[in-house]
Amino acid sequence: MSKTIKEMYNEEFIENPETSLVKHYNSVLNKTPDELNLEDICMLVRQEFFLEIAVPKAVKILESNHSAGDNYDYSLLVNLSNVESSLFEYKDIISNLINVLEKDYKKITFELESDEQDYLSSIEKLKEKIK
Repeated sequence: MSKTIKEMYNEEFIENPETSLVKHYNSVLNKTPDELNLEDICMLVRQEFFLEIAVPKAVKILESNHSAGDNYDYSLLVNLSNVESSLFEYKDIISNLINVLEKDYKKITFELESDEQDYLSSIEKLKEKIK
C-alpha cells in the first residue's frame, strides 16, 4: 500500500484551518501521490510544496494537456514556470516538456491573446530555470 504524503514527509496537519489553502493542504496530506488530482498538483506547484512529487506529475499532465489549470487555462504551466526553487534537477523531464510545448505551439488556437503570451513566456522561463 502506498504511503500518504503525511507519512512520507512526517508532516502534521495544521490545527484549526481557517483558510481554503490550509484546508486543501490538510486534505493533500491524507492522499498518496497517485491520488493527487489536477487541483492538488496546481496548489502544490503554486505553493512549492512537495516539489519532488508535484513537478513530475505537473509535467506529465502538461505533456497531454497544455492548457491544464485550476483557476484559469494554462495556470499549471504558468505556476510551474514561476517556481522559485531550482528546477535543474528536473532538467530532463522539463526539457522534454519544452520540446512538446514548442512542437505543438502552432497547432494551438488560443482563445485569448494573454493565453498565448502566458504560454510563450512560460516556455522561456522554463528554459532559463534548467540552464
